[in-house]
Amino acid sequence: MLNKMGAHVRGAGTSHLEIEGTEELMAVEHRVIPDRVVVATYLAAVGIAGGDIVIDDARPEHMEMLLHKLGSMGLILEHTLRACAPRAADSRTRPTWRPCPTRGWRRTTSRSS
Repeated sequence: MLNKMGAHVRGAGTSHLEIEGTEELMAVEHRVIPDRVVVATYLAAVGIAGGDIVIDDARPEHMEMLLHKLGSMGLILEHTLRACAPRAADSRTRPTWRPCPTRGWRRTTSRSS
């Protein structure tokens, strides 16, 4: 987007980025990549409640693992990310180390009741 506006950006996609500004930037039109977390939330809601949904402009290539899991749970997914006919599926988590926001670091595991 900055290149379109008149700045000179080099190194995009690498660990070193150089941006050379200009005296003035031009106005441009730019589309923001859709938020995959929001898309996942809508798909999960349809999976739980049933029904159909069409989500325009989503990027399936940014959500391959999620879409695979939702498909294994019975959601019918088309390229438009239309979801319907959900059914249950097995899902397991592995022990992980992650920070607990209120208690610092804590080991968490998944246990069945």
